[in-house]
Amino acid sequence: MKPPPGRSRLIEDTGVPTTIKLTLSLIVALVGLGAYLLETKLGDPTIGIIAGLLTAFMILAMWIFPETNKKKHNKHRGSIVVSNPEISEIPLKVYWQPGCSSCLKTKEFLIEHGIEFQSVNVLEDQNGFDELAQLGLRLVPIVARGNNWANGAVFRDVARVAGFEWKEHTILPAATLITQIDRILVVAGACLSQIPEDKLDTLLPDRPRSYRQLSYHIFQIPSVFLDHVEKNMPYTYEALISKLPDAITTQAQLLDYGQQVRSRLAHWWQQTGSNTDFSQPGKVYYGEVTLHEVLERTGWHSGQHTRQLILTLEKMGITPQQRLAVTDLAGLP
Repeated sequence: MKPPPGRSRLIEDTGVPTTIKLTLSLIVALVGLGAYLLETKLGDPTIGIIAGLLTAFMILAMWIFPETNKKKHNKHRGSIVVSNPEISEIPLKVYWQPGCSSCLKTKEFLIEHGIEFQSVNVLEDQNGFDELAQLGLRLVPIVARGNNWANGAVFRDVARVAGFEWKEHTILPAATLITQIDRILVVAGACLSQIPEDKLDTLLPDRPRSYRQLSYHIFQIPSVFLDHVEKNMPYTYEALISKLPDAITTQAQLLDYGQQVRSRLAHWWQQTGSNTDFSQPGKVYYGEVTLHEVLERTGWHSGQHTRQLILTLEKMGITPQQRLAVTDLAGLP
């Protein structure tokens, strides 16, 4: 299955700078003129004419014919798409699974930049699952071109594998991100409280994750971040698997867990978080990123799943008492 290519208009780059072309043209013209004068006066005039014509042709060719391996600018986002035939012959693939907010974000990122790719659902495509295993990977989203791959959570790495230069956005201040995360948790708790308790174990479409597990995962994401910065616990893929602890069995207990995460986040920020050096390495499983980037991802990751929870309520015919406004997610990727 291939998503809409989402192409934007491409404009060719000039390639060799104009000043260099002018210099080369002048050199070729002088050499050609010298050859023409030398042949017409001391040699064969016919050869002089041929030399003059070849000189004119070389100069015209330099300005008319395009250079190879040129770059193209994508006007939509100001990115640069590298036209490398050897790379483009190998298909770009995005390995994903339904219900994965990070997978959706990765595909949207590529589509927005006009990059075509093959979409591989590893839950339905056994060959795709095997290809991922051959890379030594058991997680999604993954963007790969042959054996060259990147975790879809790190856009700069995705752009590298896809073959274009990407100008990164400015990350919001940490204080703003903390405020956004708290708001996201408030909305998630409100939505969870509206789901009838006997419906909490209903599975999401196309993914073996229940409403209960989705709600827990929203609270779990900032909790894993806090475990990482407060207790120096490893930030792993396994840590984010939405498996509820044995102590959380009821809706009330799950809501209490969410409130505990909110309180813990606020306490950490007031005590040490506001003085943290967020430029330090994030030390996470999905790539080389700063702690600031990890905090940002904590926000949009929880936010994307909260939007999913809101949609779940609406599909059940329940009007959400609280929603995420555009301003609640403003500035996030």
